[in-house]
Amino acid sequence: MTLTALAIKNAKRGMHADGGGLYLHVGKAGNTSWIFRFQLNKRRREMGLGALSSLSAVEARAKAAELKAIVGRGIGPLEARQANREEAAQAETAQKEEQTLKAATFRAATERHLALKESGWHNIKHRQQWENTLITYAYPIIAELPVRDITSQHVLQVLEPIWSTKPETASRVRMRIEAVLNSAKVLGWRSGENPAIWRGNLDAALPARSKVRTVKHHAALPWREIAACSHAVARETPL
Repeated sequence: MTLTALAIKNAKRGMHADGGGLYLHVGKAGNTSWIFRFQLNKRRREMGLGALSSLSAVEARAKAAELKAIVGRGIGPLEARQANREEAAQAETAQKEEQTLKAATFRAATERHLALKESGWHNIKHRQQWENTLITYAYPIIAELPVRDITSQHVLQVLEPIWSTKPETASRVRMRIEAVLNSAKVLGWRSGENPAIWRGNLDAALPARSKVRTVKHHAALPWREIAACSHAVARETPL
């Protein structure tokens, strides 16, 4: 027989059975809470469900019925609760790690790398040049990508437009991307092979720097010579 609302309100110190293994416990100081008693493997045990102020009689009975079903399957509810807590903690940790990795963009990894190397720069100009090449050429493509998601295809997107026209700059950009991603791996922000390495990776898609011809443009003619040059070209060009 379950306890009435009046019986719960006027309950004196001690344990008061509500049925189904559920008890209302009134302590010395008048504090009231719900207790679930059960037997498992011939051993009597009890489990606190919470204070009356935070758990109504209806909620306590539903919880007790749930726990009774668990005991009926031969599972200890205390162990099940602990397992649930551990599972929830693991899920929370995994969620936090996922949020951290999503926030670990190439921009964030670059800033972190620069900070770690702060004391090793020859001068502030060198540091600025190092960062500016990435801001100019890499950021438009991969700045906001999580470093864990950057692939060789992304690196190629950065390098291809400048590999033939600015080979020296492109080579520096590649090496700096490689350095940032190596640093990110050490920080635990990515795993696997570095997609910016040259040998056995990008060398299969791009010509070696030594084989790239730098495009040289002719100097512009002084404006006074343009008309004469045009006439000369016209005379030499067959109809």
